[in-house]
Amino acid sequence: MRISGLVLSAMLLNGVAPLKAHAMAGELKSPSLAMPADTPEAFRTNILAIVGDNECKFQDGSFINASTTLHYGGSTESLNSLIAKLSEIDGVRVNVSFISEPGGPAWTLKHNGWGHPGEFFIEINPAASTIKLERLYIGISGGSKSR
Repeated sequence: MRISGLVLSAMLLNGVAPLKAHAMAGELKSPSLAMPADTPEAFRTNILAIVGDNECKFQDGSFINASTTLHYGGSTESLNSLIAKLSEIDGVRVNVSFISEPGGPAWTLKHNGWGHPGEFFIEINPAASTIKLERLYIGISGGSKSR
């Protein structure tokens, strides 16, 4: 009787146990972004060249599935250049916010390749020594919604 109760309990527990979730995650030693397979090669190449610009001073990054976070230590001028270059690409949308994180990166770029591959979220850290808000320039222009 005890064995059958134990077997029944194990079967019930196995039936309600959560399924395993398969995910990929890791640290990045160089800037990289996930994009859908049908993303045009020119779009992908241009974006990766911009986020990989040496003047931006990539520090580190991480990813979980298609969600990527990249940290940079560059100057306000290199941030201005990054935002301007991204904004020039048809189908790109740049969202800017501010976060005060003493000792943190100058800015953080976040991207979700499963969402819209042309949408970027940039968190600017005014507490970083390389960021001078009085030199920050964010140009805003309309653009196409297609890639």
